Amino acid sequence: MGWNSRCAWLMVACLLFNSLGVQTGWACPFCSAQGPTLTEEMAECSVALLAKPIPRPADFRSSMPKPPGLPQLPPSIQSAEDTRPQLPGEPENLAETVYQPTEVLKGESEIDPTQPIEAYYLGEIHPEHVFLLMAFEAPDLVWSTALPLMPKAQEYLDQLPQVPEEGAERLAFFLQYLEDEDEVVRADAYDEFAKTPYETVRALKPWMDRETILSWIENESIEQDRKRLYLTMLGICGEKADVARLETMLKTIDLDNIQLLDALIACYLTLSGEEGLPLIEKRFLHHPQVEYTEVFSAVTAIRFHVEEGNVIQKPLLVQSLWPLLQKPDLADLIIPDLARWQEWSAIDPLVQLFHEAEGDEQWVRVPIIKYLKACPLAKAKKSITDLAQIDPESVEYAELEFLPFAPQTDEGKTPKDQEPLTATTSAAPEQTPTIVTTSYTEEVAATEEATSSIVPASPASIEVTPSIRPTTKNGQSGVSLELAVKGGADSSALLWIVGALLLLGGAIAGGFWYRTKLLSARC
Repeated sequence: MGWNSRCAWLMVACLLFNSLGVQTGWACPFCSAQGPTLTEEMAECSVALLAKPIPRPADFRSSMPKPPGLPQLPPSIQSAEDTRPQLPGEPENLAETVYQPTEVLKGESEIDPTQPIEAYYLGEIHPEHVFLLMAFEAPDLVWSTALPLMPKAQEYLDQLPQVPEEGAERLAFFLQYLEDEDEVVRADAYDEFAKTPYETVRALKPWMDRETILSWIENESIEQDRKRLYLTMLGICGEKADVARLETMLKTIDLDNIQLLDALIACYLTLSGEEGLPLIEKRFLHHPQVEYTEVFSAVTAIRFHVEEGNVIQKPLLVQSLWPLLQKPDLADLIIPDLARWQEWSAIDPLVQLFHEAEGDEQWVRVPIIKYLKACPLAKAKKSITDLAQIDPESVEYAELEFLPFAPQTDEGKTPKDQEPLTATTSAAPEQTPTIVTTSYTEEVAATEEATSSIVPASPASIEVTPSIRPTTKNGQSGVSLELAVKGGADSSALLWIVGALLLLGGAIAGGFWYRTKLLSARC
């Protein structure tokens, strides 16, 4: 991959990184929620009710939104579900079903519970199914895809209002449902854990059963994303006796289980402490034939321990990552972390790496300059001036404020140069670095705009002003991205920046689309 291509992908990654925000310690570190929980959906919706499917009444007129330009069907055809034409992009088994409300859970004043409701449903209807229907955007209600509930899920839903709003007591309720036989219940309980701060998960230790968690980890039928949660939990409630078992898993892990590696390494280090660090360094960080995915997983686990683990001393963890600064294809994994942790002793090796990076490796020069720009030391500022003589283009790209590195200190308050960090460095009072991030929130009024300007620090600057607007179409939330471009003599650079911003808009829009499809995915 050429240098320009690598730089372009680096910018796209930085854009997405910045748009999503970089927050540590706010959720289970190795879990990925599939979407909003039932509690979150119930809180956001205007109307929630339980209903039973009924035969379509002969005089029932469809109110479901149709794609623009699709001709209206005669009423005789509209009332016949089996003759409805396939809509563009619609799954073959997605059907409009009519439901009769049986119990209104929220928003009774917004509807007439005696009137049938039409909503999409993806899947087969079981005789025991009761459907959960939720509508948004009152008073013009838009109904989400129906969610089928078996009796166990109905009982679970009835208990949710009585569950504590936060804390370990709340998690204790969902702990009992993590491997429930009901798919809806099991998925919701997992999402609750995935969205809970790690400190709260740690507080759940008195409720955890170590043997049960070990059995889940070793159960081949359980999905790997769930096992990542269970490895995190084992790190909390496990014992020294589990270290040997985890070490065997680390030595024998294959590509089929590579998704578990970061959580497995983090769990191993939590239970083994400093004694386990040499194995991770030798096997996953310093080995000459190690795969990139393995290094990435190890760095993720080390990052967790630096920021949240509180088990191994920070200098030892940082020292384990130091050899990566000698490898251009791996150094970018830790350069933003070093800046966020305010580890300014990496100036010399990074400057050397800048000089040595050539050809396809030159893309690493941009994060190096970013690190130096974030550093408050005079030595870093002088290094930027020197490096600009070698590669002014990389320095100019680094002026684009996308990477959320730690900010510099106020002018005139530059701290003394730090000595290189080693395992024997005396522990100075730790300062929590300030992380400058920008995040996009769904709860933005339709009349508001989120805008930002990108102005390279060059006389012939290119100014690109993206406007991200929340939109609603056919009952689905989304965003539109509008770009205003001014100035700039370099048309290739202009197209490069605009392309990156369009990718950012697509990523955000995709996130909104995914949210609207959550209930369909659960069915």
